Amino acid sequence: MSRFPHLNLLIANRSGKITGEGRNNLGYLGEGLKRLSSLRSINLNFESCNVTNKGLINLGKGLQRLDSLRFITMNFYKCNNIKDEGLSCLSESLKRFNSLEYLYLSLNSCDKITDESVRNLGHSLKNLGVLNFIYLELCSCRGITDESMSSLGEGIKPLNSLKSLTVNLWSCSVTRMGTDFLKEAVKELKLLKSFHVSP
Repeated sequence: MSRFPHLNLLIANRSGKITGEGRNNLGYLGEGLKRLSSLRSINLNFESCNVTNKGLINLGKGLQRLDSLRFITMNFYKCNNIKDEGLSCLSESLKRFNSLEYLYLSLNSCDKITDESVRNLGHSLKNLGVLNFIYLELCSCRGITDESMSSLGEGIKPLNSLKSLTVNLWSCSVTRMGTDFLKEAVKELKLLKSFHVSP
């Protein structure tokens, strides 16, 4: 990656191939990202990979150097070794992206994450003033409950540029009370044209 310092789009499709060891791990990718200061868009597909907390922490550290990111797509579907510690580091890196316009994050079937991850994500979102698209996939994450929906709502509430918000919560432990927190949070968002929360 050091040979492409002016790269502005990166797509990494490693479905089923990322491991915790060697050149296929996220630490290697994280180190490479530190050299791509011109990157504007990143699309990472790690579906069904052996992504660990250590890997996510390294990825988060690499992302922190990318102040110019505008579009982020990350798919961690069925990455069953991800826990709150790793996702908290990833969420922390999001705070730096003042130019971020688009965020797609899939954590479907990451069954070890809990409300802590969603609370940290909510705290990071409120710093992203130009964000206009959010798509969160949290299906089958049974450790996510109503408790964290208020924090997520508080993170969304100040996003006055937001135009589209989707939060999928199928097969989580979130009830109507939790989804009502999100519905309340978006009431004052004047530019919001599309809002979907399920169930």
